[in-house]
Amino acid sequence: MGRGWASKAAAVTVVAVLSLLTIPGAARAADTAAPVAVASGAGSDVVVTNGWYASDPADTISLYEPEGTGPFPAIVFVHGGAWGRAQPNTYELGWARDLAAAQHWVVAVIGYPTKVAHEQVVEPKSVALAIGTVSRRPKVDLRRIALWGESAGGQLALLAAYRDAQRLHPLVSAVVSISGPTDMVTEYSSLAQTALGAVTRFEGLTPAEARRVNSARYRDTSPVNLVGPADPPTFQAISRHDRLVPAGQVDRLDRLLANLNVAHQTVRLAGHSHSTTLESKKPAGAAQTVQELAVSFLTQAFAKRRVSL
Repeated sequence: MGRGWASKAAAVTVVAVLSLLTIPGAARAADTAAPVAVASGAGSDVVVTNGWYASDPADTISLYEPEGTGPFPAIVFVHGGAWGRAQPNTYELGWARDLAAAQHWVVAVIGYPTKVAHEQVVEPKSVALAIGTVSRRPKVDLRRIALWGESAGGQLALLAAYRDAQRLHPLVSAVVSISGPTDMVTEYSSLAQTALGAVTRFEGLTPAEARRVNSARYRDTSPVNLVGPADPPTFQAISRHDRLVPAGQVDRLDRLLANLNVAHQTVRLAGHSHSTTLESKKPAGAAQTVQELAVSFLTQAFAKRRVSL
């Protein structure tokens, strides 16, 4: 993700606790393992915990917590991968660790199942379960929990934030979508479908087939159809010539958010960069990279939440 936090990160304490984050009823053989100290050092400022947040083996979570009592703001990171990659990669985990150290935020990186019985792939239910798990950590300020998603993960993050904008507990304070699709009918015409078959992998059928059988797919999986005035502050970033996610989708969501007076920021860059690559780039005339702009946006959203609640 073009990580800009490495120079700020201090030593890290890594602790593998395979049962600590598992919800009741989701036991696995590994859950009985005792905590194992993998590495530690004087002056460490981040503790890493690994486990599960739900019963599916893909429902993994790696939690990076600053030392201290908190409460700290928290980020739940949802990776991309064309709705076909279930687990985060080492690069994303490294970014999360560095972000937690640099910002003094709790950062959770989740996996999620890409195949679910009687559905094509995971819906935002997994994201909501992960938010619940993170909110129960004693160091987390449950008034300040945000979602950060990339590509397909951006779409999942937007869906989770918008579908339950008034019902989810705790509420999502803000959402960041980097190269995230917002209109799945438009996405069906992109390179993501023509080259990767990613949209039908997620939806399970084509837009024409969905209309023919009166399916809610495409309609209920498109964030542009779920926008409401109670939606959390939203940050989006897109390349104007992204072949995987046509930029017009992001523009449409931007207009809808503006019409509803939802706090938002949309960053557009020249070129074709997508997701991880995009985050390390600076928009024309900007002094900060996309990821730095996103962090600034979240910092402001967290500050407003702290004052208003």
